[in-house]
Amino acid sequence: MSATPGRGTNPNSFRLALGGLGALAAGLGIGRFVYTPILPVMVQALGLTTAEAGLIASANFLGYLAGAIVARSRHIRGSRRTWLLIALAVNGVAIVAMGATTALTHHLMLRFVGGAASAFILIFASALVLDSPTAGDGASSVHFAGVGFGIIISAATVALLFYFGVSWRWLWFVNGGDLHFIARRRCKPDS
Repeated sequence: MSATPGRGTNPNSFRLALGGLGALAAGLGIGRFVYTPILPVMVQALGLTTAEAGLIASANFLGYLAGAIVARSRHIRGSRRTWLLIALAVNGVAIVAMGATTALTHHLMLRFVGGAASAFILIFASALVLDSPTAGDGASSVHFAGVGFGIIISAATVALLFYFGVSWRWLWFVNGGDLHFIARRRCKPDS
């Protein structure tokens, strides 16, 4: 069965897969990986050392690990969709807030929170898509393509804005807006 709507393909399966694609594009492709193209601009503007830049990245990875452990806990109550939407909102706020501060401790905290939210997004979006009875054969391929799609969007956005001399702060603000736009347009998997 193909991943695009057509003869013999369930349109609900394709919509569900697109919702998952949007969630992973926003939550991981942008939310988790946008730091990489913004990093050189931040290092230069803020005078970050290599160790400080690495700490900020590590805080995100630690948050991702913590989020993955907590998201799979039996103590998490409520619908998957609710947790997904909360995680997308938290991730968006963490991305925008990165541009609102110059304090290393704030950057560490925000990337930790963003990493945890990204893990929640991966787990709950994937559960919604892959466990759905309407998910077709190609749903997982479309869903997981979201990570790469988000990386492309964030990298292209940063490159374009950098070309026009936009400050590091606005690179975070605009990518937070990208995250919000993608999540609102594509992230509608059923609970």
